[in-house]
Amino acid sequence: MRYCLAHWAELVRARISGLDPAAHDVLLAAACLATPTVELVGEAAATDHHRLIELLDAAERSGIVSIEGNRIRFTHPLLAGGVYTDALPTQRRLMRCWQSVPAVAPWCWPPAVMWRLRCRARNGH
Repeated sequence: MRYCLAHWAELVRARISGLDPAAHDVLLAAACLATPTVELVGEAAATDHHRLIELLDAAERSGIVSIEGNRIRFTHPLLAGGVYTDALPTQRRLMRCWQSVPAVAPWCWPPAVMWRLRCRARNGH
């Protein structure tokens, strides 16, 4: 299982390596939000609107995200997880601590929370 995750992380890294480094922060913000919008991602990544649109357009041209109205969607759920996994722990903590995030995606949850949810699901709660 560890090999599969490492292999997937390498594929995601290769896919986003050609993007502007600022796009990595934007993609991380989108990956951490349960329902990423252009406005929320811009606030989370502390990027002005014009620059944010440039970065998102590049990510869309690379096939990483699609933009529908103001909603940002990863073209595959594993891309979002890969972007999150590839980020440095300090970057992930900053996104989790961002106080305006109304709902955080499951892969951003702390392991203890995930473990409790799995135990509850197994026990039928």
